[in-house]
Amino acid sequence: MTDNKKHSYHEVLQGLLNQEPYFIHYIKSNQFEEDDLMGLKLFLEDTKYDVDALHKFTAVKPLQIHAKKTKVNFTYYKIAASLILLFGISYFIYTNSNKTHSLEPFMIEDAGFKVWMSATSSRVDLQNGMNYYRHKNYTEALPYFSKLPKNDTALYYSGISSIQLNQLYDAELLFNKIPSESIYKNKSLYYLSLCYIFNHKEKEGLSLLHETSFKDSVFVARKNKLLNAFDQH
Repeated sequence: MTDNKKHSYHEVLQGLLNQEPYFIHYIKSNQFEEDDLMGLKLFLEDTKYDVDALHKFTAVKPLQIHAKKTKVNFTYYKIAASLILLFGISYFIYTNSNKTHSLEPFMIEDAGFKVWMSATSSRVDLQNGMNYYRHKNYTEALPYFSKLPKNDTALYYSGISSIQLNQLYDAELLFNKIPSESIYKNKSLYYLSLCYIFNHKEKEGLSLLHETSFKDSVFVARKNKLLNAFDQH
């Protein structure tokens, strides 16, 4: 950043909505590491700093299936729309009937990959799905993701949501639909192997693990942990 004084996302957003010259200059002249501020900057660059577009975008309220049950501030996610795999993912414990192992120890904390939605994007369903997903409301997230059957981000998060809900067969189908060129493909093969192993297809899961070279060292380590726990050869 070139400005020594740092401002929070909410300070910057409010200043921009009020059309304060300082904050317009601030967002233009700085580079940000924070996902929300970076998303805000990219949004404004995409709209040529159209504050009216920013007003309209932040005014859109994501659809809710059960509005009374979910009370969430969605403003942050509307701007950043940062589809990041959760830090510290916490999963339910699933037990294979033939093993004493649970699925939970084999899950991975993953920093994820940023995917920014443009200001003109009509993919409100993806936004809604991610909002629910990030708040661990997987049941509500899935219907929104399912409206984007060809979107690799939606497929990936649908797969993880299905694992969370112990719907391993559904997760298998979703991970298998992710195209080979997707940034999520390599990671999805690891989760797919987990689904196989914990859904009575252990041989198939182990075979997939043996065949797959993972790019991330964390996935490599967890792959080895899985093989040590389940591979009899």
